[in-house]
Amino acid sequence: MASLWRHVYFKQVLLKEIEEAFTDKEADEVLVNAHSDLLALVKRLTNEEETNRQEGKECDNFLNALDVLILILKFAQSNCNQIDNKFKLKLTDKLIDCVLKPSRNIFLAGEWIMLDQQRKEDLMNLMNDMKDQIPLKKREILSMQGYAENPWSTPAVKNLINGKTEKEEEVLGLLSSEGVEGVVLRIEMLLESSMYREALKAVSTVVMSLISEDMILQSYVSTSAPSIVDRLIDIFIILSVKLNKTLRLLKVLKQIGFEDINKIYIRRITAYITGQLPSIPKPEPKPKPPPAPSTSDANKAAEKEEKKKKLPTGDDDEESDNDDDIE
Repeated sequence: MASLWRHVYFKQVLLKEIEEAFTDKEADEVLVNAHSDLLALVKRLTNEEETNRQEGKECDNFLNALDVLILILKFAQSNCNQIDNKFKLKLTDKLIDCVLKPSRNIFLAGEWIMLDQQRKEDLMNLMNDMKDQIPLKKREILSMQGYAENPWSTPAVKNLINGKTEKEEEVLGLLSSEGVEGVVLRIEMLLESSMYREALKAVSTVVMSLISEDMILQSYVSTSAPSIVDRLIDIFIILSVKLNKTLRLLKVLKQIGFEDINKIYIRRITAYITGQLPSIPKPEPKPKPPPAPSTSDANKAAEKEEKKKKLPTGDDDEESDNDDDIE
């Protein structure tokens, strides 16, 4: 999977998790200092972003973001055995909570997949040690390891992005294990890698499973981050329009209810356009065909063919795209 790493997404999630974990940081100097140290790590990435922007670079250094993750994990490990200081034990839990969600951005990135094997093994060994040293956070560490070991190769994920999920239970199982936020992150990573058809297959399957029954939809809405399910539907609508999947779009809109579309989703899509909501990457335009031969007959034939191309095909994507599967 190709990728073009930017710190911004990793950094945004990390900052949010830091502020949520350290709401009580004034309780002790240990927490105050740790909070300050974490913000300094984030600042390091921000400075790099600014330098790269000024130099016109298209991407940031993935290894620097990975180093931030490793430093925080080692920071947690260094405090876990200090049982005589309750704030340092508390700090260990907070540090692991801080990196649980941001680590997904690292492990789902194409750069992680292509990373030197020794660096991967070093991080896996660190997490293995921490599982035993911090038993109260074993579940969270196992979750991170799962992403690190098989970020895109589990059967459920491969079926999802290839549009081959046969049972709704498989989709709901993935949503339950990774959370709606985790699945949305996967879809957004596909978008960032310009894998628009795979992103549409995945988001279509997820949206149709969620809206199949109102009880299922409300259950995930109530247990997920605010507006995250709405964002899934936003991505589905925009990609369906851009990739001309009209029949599929109409099928889902009918299930959602056209009244909700007019009152809620049209407003939200307008908000993306005007910059009031974070933008959804849009598919790049297809390259124009080469110019036709200069003879008059050839020109006429080319013009006729071009007109045909501009007509809406109305094709649903009942596997008519012949997209290659993701291995």
